[in-house]
Amino acid sequence: GPDRVRDGTDSRGEKSSSAKLNEMQVRVIRRLLESKSMTQREIAAIFGVHPATICSIKKGRRWQHL
Repeated sequence: GPDRVRDGTDSRGEKSSSAKLNEMQVRVIRRLLESKSMTQREIAAIFGVHPATICSIKKGRRWQHL
């Protein structure tokens, strides 16, 4: 029902371009950024998010979507 969409448990959101990253993914991204083994663009491609998303994680912004 409509409640599932509102509380974020609806799976349809996963396919959208602004796919939400979970806490574990954000931790992995931070580790990849620290290791400097990949570019932000490469990391973004792997996780299916916009490079700007990786940039904001790098800047340590509080992750709003969680």
